[in-house]
Amino acid sequence: MTLGVYYLYGYGLEDTDQARHGHFVSFRSSFTNVRLSNQLYLRFNPQLYYLKQDARDGFFVASSLALAKTDFPFSIATTMNKAIRTDLVVKDFDWNVSVIYSFHEEYVRK
Repeated sequence: MTLGVYYLYGYGLEDTDQARHGHFVSFRSSFTNVRLSNQLYLRFNPQLYYLKQDARDGFFVASSLALAKTDFPFSIATTMNKAIRTDLVVKDFDWNVSVIYSFHEEYVRK
């Protein structure tokens, strides 16, 4: 298990309709190799974050969850994002599903 805080500041160089100043603060955690059986395990990465773009801002929760099998290159994962309170123009809830292939260092030069 890991816990962390992440901050990112962005400044728009061009004078356009896009945000000029952006702030992103995230409180993250990671749970890896959560065993479900001898062969199956989960990875779970929840986070709470704040996003501010010029005068608009919002609070969100997001999470990724992956299910994998030991010694099998494919896994399945989902990523979810939910607005808690925001005046940014975003979807209230957004998610996807992914199929992941892991190379497991097959192509690492030694």
